[in-house]
Amino acid sequence: MVSAVATHTGLTHGGPFNPAGGLRGEPAVYYPTGKRSFVRLMARAELEGVANAMFAKELGLRRVYVLQDPSLKIEFADPFRRTARRLGIQIAGVANFSDGSKHDRLAERVARSGAQGVFIAGLGSVGGGRAVMALRERLGSRIKIMAVDPYLPIAEVLAFAGTAAHGLYFS
Repeated sequence: MVSAVATHTGLTHGGPFNPAGGLRGEPAVYYPTGKRSFVRLMARAELEGVANAMFAKELGLRRVYVLQDPSLKIEFADPFRRTARRLGIQIAGVANFSDGSKHDRLAERVARSGAQGVFIAGLGSVGGGRAVMALRERLGSRIKIMAVDPYLPIAEVLAFAGTAAHGLYFS
């Protein structure tokens, strides 16, 4: 089987880093005969967090705040944090958000942290759009915002966040 869009890590990799939603013993559980029969054309999901950390370095960011949606079944925040630290980027703070979060308080925490950028691990929710709006309202366009969304088309996020999404780096 060849898949153009499968990103679940457990289909091809096992080990200690196996994001939520996987099965115990992945990937062996998919190959009872021991013969591999799956190839992906798209990178594993967690590599998007790695790529965003590399991009933060390229942008010249020295301090980044990480916001994550705990309802995601795909992990982007941990790979971002691990890679950022290896690249000399300080993690200014980490916080969860949801649709019901107090986004203005979250934006204030980011502002007090001295972060030059924010990585949103999971923009694909109403809470993610509200987080972007609150960050822009509190910090303006001076802060760089990078985001990854495993679920919603970018058009939906941009439509919800409106002009607050201008300048958003989206992977």
